[in-house]
Amino acid sequence: LFITGLFVLRLVAYALVDGLHPSLSQDYCQWDCNWYLGVASNGYGLNPNAVEGGTYGQANWAFFPLYPLLIHGTVLLLHVSYFTAGFMTANFFLLLFVFLAVLYLPRRRPAANQFALAAFLLAFPYGMYFSLAYTESLFACLAMAALVSLPMNRIAGSAGLSALLSATRITGILFTPIVAIRALAPAAAAWRQGDRRLACANAADALLPVTLAPLGFFLFMAYLYAHTGDGLAFAHIQAAWHRSSHFPLDTLRDHLFAADWSMAFAKDRQSLVISEYAALAGLVLCGRLLFLRLWPECWLLAGTIMLALTAGLVSMQRFVLANPVFLIFLFDWLWQSAQLRRYFIPFLAGCAALQLYYAHFWLETYGFLV
Repeated sequence: LFITGLFVLRLVAYALVDGLHPSLSQDYCQWDCNWYLGVASNGYGLNPNAVEGGTYGQANWAFFPLYPLLIHGTVLLLHVSYFTAGFMTANFFLLLFVFLAVLYLPRRRPAANQFALAAFLLAFPYGMYFSLAYTESLFACLAMAALVSLPMNRIAGSAGLSALLSATRITGILFTPIVAIRALAPAAAAWRQGDRRLACANAADALLPVTLAPLGFFLFMAYLYAHTGDGLAFAHIQAAWHRSSHFPLDTLRDHLFAADWSMAFAKDRQSLVISEYAALAGLVLCGRLLFLRLWPECWLLAGTIMLALTAGLVSMQRFVLANPVFLIFLFDWLWQSAQLRRYFIPFLAGCAALQLYYAHFWLETYGFLV
């Protein structure tokens, strides 16, 4: 009831920021939202979009299929517009994510306060993305479900969730090694004990989950190969957004002193120095996860940051500050401070106010948020 009440208040606040317009879901559909809705309504194109001068531009191959499929299914089931379906789907998975998060963290950190965690997740400024027609809420929900099921030794379930993650966005493939290591652990233990027969049997049992875990990713590659002739079209088309391959640490080094603070709230582009600091904040938190011996969570966050850095710093704030692992363990770290706990309500109110301020900027199409 507490979570649902906060969730409803959040949606009411978003409607108020939009001026209670009946076209709320359409108003909040900016930038990549239109790409996802385009895939949901018309499928994947055969060619990049033609642009002025007869050259070729961007294509929707960069957007993985699970979220558009869910939007399309919502349209068929509820007979609503694609804008409404995208908004409803995102917020449905936001609610599931928060429920899963308050189940997950107390099992790892018994001192965690479930009520405070739920309020933090719904109020955090970049948590705005969880209500938008983007993949953030779906990815967060699936990642939480996979992390909850992993210590229960539900390897097949974790593998199935991993397959769905890998069909949601490219960083979902990072869960595959986690499933593989957990599935093969009994075989490795039997081998160390000298029981070769049991080790082979356990390895055979691990074959299904290891194969299943990256299935969403490989099915999308197979589809793109049949559809466009290029199984890696989702990566190659990134050049149309001026994204080229870089070594991650080179990206961090090259922009460490970018000093473009004037772009912090710019309408046309992101501030590189703020994106840089977002990446560094994520890596610092990875160090804490290593200290806590939370290996899967550390790998998932660090891998996401490094994979994003290979394409530059664009959208780094979203990849880190709306990452489920980052948000949950940032809360856990902050909650250790008795001073913060004392002033948690004012702190939370400030976060919520900043989130609504960002929502206003989003409606005004300010590019620093993208």
